[in-house]
Amino acid sequence: MIIKVLIGQRKCRYAGEYAPEVLAAIDEYGDDDNPDYMEREFNSNQGSGEFTCLKIFNIKVDSSKIDEELSKTFEVDMEGQIE
Repeated sequence: MIIKVLIGQRKCRYAGEYAPEVLAAIDEYGDDDNPDYMEREFNSNQGSGEFTCLKIFNIKVDSSKIDEELSKTFEVDMEGQIE
């Protein structure tokens, strides 16, 4: 599976003020259904004037590993800790 991720670097007053941010993400199936989404997000963030750099990365992931992680069961205790 391919996941498209828009990452931006905000304008900084000094080096390291802000870490790069994930601004939008969509998987290849969502991209097939909504092909303009990432372009709209890119243009919207570019137009904000808040970023020095924006880039869309195509990241290949093993969907079986994602399915495996999402199918795990877990319990949350009363204090909100995952066990």
